[in-house]
Amino acid sequence: MFNTLIASLNLVLMASSPTLLPRGTELASEKQSWQVAQTYYPPDRGAPPSTSGGATRSSCVSGDKPLTALVAADRPGLTTLARPSFFLYVPSTQAQTAEFVLKDDSGDEVYRTILSLPSQPGVMSFSLPANSPSLEVNKDYRWYFSLICQPENRLEDVFVSAWVRRVVPSPAWLGELRQAAPKERSDRYAQAGFWSDALAILAELRRTSPQDSSLAAAWNRLLQAANLGILTDAPLLSGPR
Repeated sequence: MFNTLIASLNLVLMASSPTLLPRGTELASEKQSWQVAQTYYPPDRGAPPSTSGGATRSSCVSGDKPLTALVAADRPGLTTLARPSFFLYVPSTQAQTAEFVLKDDSGDEVYRTILSLPSQPGVMSFSLPANSPSLEVNKDYRWYFSLICQPENRLEDVFVSAWVRRVVPSPAWLGELRQAAPKERSDRYAQAGFWSDALAILAELRRTSPQDSSLAAAWNRLLQAANLGILTDAPLLSGPR
């Protein structure tokens, strides 16, 4: 999966579109020390925040942390990828499966799939597969992740939703990014407002080198910068079963 992610990001690096980054996503000074995922600068544009919901008295989930979409609080989720990764914290649950749904800004369904849940609580991710439609540039999409607590009664689902928009960075920014190592790319993505792309790189690096304390520290800093510090102690899982 790491090679697939890097290949996807490399395809972005080879793009030559003149589309500029959204306002407020300029790169920091080159004099800055590129410590991995130290700072996140949210893009200066509005969008509906992430939401959660479902059965109000559901016994389907337990623990002190709710089902959570890992997105920067009250900010749009920007990505450079045509088929990005989506990260969630999944608590202890009686549900064995979950449903992922992606809709465009008109509410039309783009993609839907059923996922098997990990056997333990923690942070999991799901990437749009190669056979799914790619995100169109500069178009908002809303994604939903629902724990299927009672397959015969979907009103009992516990769910979260959030927004994502694909943006093509400027050629100048991509040129600078080409020179960076994966750790440095993560930080630069975060500083440019591409928080989920930064998280995806760090997640794959951590899965490849789980004993690397510097990667764990970088992960924690990135979560804290997006007001998700409550999840810093949650294990990073391999993904759906």
